[in-house]
Amino acid sequence: MKRPGPLAVAFLLAASVYARQDSTVTAQEPRRVWIEDHASQMDRVTAAVKTVAASASSESSATKLKSKKHQAAKGSKTKKKKTARAIKQMEKDQVVVNGVPLTQQTITALEVAAGGTIQPGRYWYDTVSGLWGAEGGPISGQIAPHLDLGGPLKADASQGKTGVFINGRDLPIQEVVVLRHQGEAMPGRYWMNAEGIGGVEHGPAVFNIRAGIEARIKPRGGGSGGWNRTTPDGHPAGDDHCSDFFDPKSGSRVMNCK
Repeated sequence: MKRPGPLAVAFLLAASVYARQDSTVTAQEPRRVWIEDHASQMDRVTAAVKTVAASASSESSATKLKSKKHQAAKGSKTKKKKTARAIKQMEKDQVVVNGVPLTQQTITALEVAAGGTIQPGRYWYDTVSGLWGAEGGPISGQIAPHLDLGGPLKADASQGKTGVFINGRDLPIQEVVVLRHQGEAMPGRYWMNAEGIGGVEHGPAVFNIRAGIEARIKPRGGGSGGWNRTTPDGHPAGDDHCSDFFDPKSGSRVMNCK
């Protein structure tokens, strides 16, 4: 049922007073007493009307305030949802390397150098070897080393659990299987440069992965298929059957044969 407004309440109170007045005043009572009594009752009616009106006004203000708070809370929730969606979309469009988003300027420079478009996503990058891959996955390719991209390479960048670390990254089993085709891949910590030359951390070069792979893919028969190179880190060489690496700094030589 709808609550009566202030004017309706006042009318009902006045009607009640008049009804009581008619039932209590007799013809024998002096008119002055009736007028004074009537005035007193009207004062009470006026006071009651003011009280009801003030109460109604207070309730109306409280209702408006509650409505404003509700609208403000609703608006705040909507704003938070829009902000969360915007942040999620922005993260989806980002290129993140080693946990750090790249600036648009850096992305543009990389795309120009690579001659292609870099897809948004999360990647790991080894600054020493130039190897890179999708975050949580194995090697996807190789770019120039020593680029200032993202943060430091994390040990769990490829989610590997083999205990074979190269440049601080724990290799996944897929990469260790490939390395075992070139020789032993014992658990330990190793360094490796962009040429595939490496060794135990803080030690001299003792292996050349690239030379071993190239020696395996060369066709047998025919000529000797020999080759050699000179790099800042040493001299890799090989033929159809063996790969060799000589490190002039330490005087060590490593040779792998089929």
